[in-house]
Amino acid sequence: MSETSSKVRSQLLVVVVFNLIGYGCNVAANAILTNNLSLSDYGDFSVAWRSLALVSSLVIYGSTMSATKFIPIYNSKNEKHKKRGFITWNLGLVARASLIVLIAYLLFWATALITHITHSVSFDNYHLAMSVMILSPLLALSSIFNNYILASGYPSLASFMNAISYYLIKLFVLFLGFYVFLPNTNPNLSAIFFSYLFLLMATSALTYGFLPGSELIPSLISYKTNKKTKRASLVYINAEWLEVSQGCVINNLFAMISATAGIYILEIFSPSEHYVGLYNICMVAVGFVSVLATSMNKITNPLVAKIGHVTGPEAKETLNYLGALNIIRPLMFFSSMVIYYLSSESIFAFFNLKDHSHGILLPLMLFSALIDNSSQLRSVFLLSHGKEAYCAITRIIKVIMLVVCGCYLTIHYDIYGIVIANILSRLVRLIILSYEVRRITNIRFNYFF
Repeated sequence: MSETSSKVRSQLLVVVVFNLIGYGCNVAANAILTNNLSLSDYGDFSVAWRSLALVSSLVIYGSTMSATKFIPIYNSKNEKHKKRGFITWNLGLVARASLIVLIAYLLFWATALITHITHSVSFDNYHLAMSVMILSPLLALSSIFNNYILASGYPSLASFMNAISYYLIKLFVLFLGFYVFLPNTNPNLSAIFFSYLFLLMATSALTYGFLPGSELIPSLISYKTNKKTKRASLVYINAEWLEVSQGCVINNLFAMISATAGIYILEIFSPSEHYVGLYNICMVAVGFVSVLATSMNKITNPLVAKIGHVTGPEAKETLNYLGALNIIRPLMFFSSMVIYYLSSESIFAFFNLKDHSHGILLPLMLFSALIDNSSQLRSVFLLSHGKEAYCAITRIIKVIMLVVCGCYLTIHYDIYGIVIANILSRLVRLIILSYEVRRITNIRFNYFF
């Protein structure tokens, strides 16, 4: 095994460990929420968080892809002025997107105020998501700074920030909020959101700012100076930054919609409001297996990408490794389905869920995760063979099918409807991806899928 290969595998092992620790922090944080909020309020909290993630991805506007591409180049050539120019441009992009979010936020509440005064439309209260939407730039900045850490050549630190720090800060804020500052009272969830996101952003900014050669402080000074003097020509600007960012905006948007559509559909069409909270509890519970499977994919992806590009002993080693994973992956998922179903009462009790009659949801969601995990391998293979457009089309088909089937099935079958819709949409994408993969190679990535 080469030194480079050994280093990569060591870093991947660190990523796996960090992700598992982060998952544990996330479980503890959600347990605090479910033990201190009603199931419907917990559902509102979950929807609000996904809304923040969705809007923040728009605020980022694909600039993380530009950072991943250009910052390593500027670092390797010691082109500090170009790096400062990129960060200044990126901050300006986020500032403009944040201004749009602010205008939309003010327009919504102005409209709400007018309709309340005129009595044309009357609501007793508004969804938590509408109150915290203005905080999305904080989450966007945190993601951007963490991506700068990765692009600057600190993958283990970036993994720590994205996994452990992300959930540990959440756990810390929720613990202080529910057990120290606001015990036995109705908590202000908007204040908790602000505290968490501000602390998350500040931690990411400080961590990146203290790295050697980060150029964050000079970039902030340049941004402030250019804003006052309006002399942008003093800063290096490259039109490719925006081109690369725009190239992945749509793909990122559909990926985010695919990840969040289920809970939105359930929130809108389910007659039982508490099912939103139940759905999120199930997602958190099965997350352990998903983390392990995703970590396995991160190890497998480089090998999958090599298929068709390598020959000889290296090709044989790749096939042997994939053969072993073909056995491990399905066994892990199918055994987890049985264990989760048999342990469903204990799992639901841990999250303070009184109704234990929906244990079958856990193996169904694990089966859905298995299909999605298998699709990821095929997607990596096709992307390595220049099939970017094909993969993007399959994602769009998946989202459209999820929305259409999800709305119909949720109206008729409630929470089971959206879970089934998720399985069907992922299965269709897997079949379409598999068809194209089989046209290129006879290698199977899973015996069953």
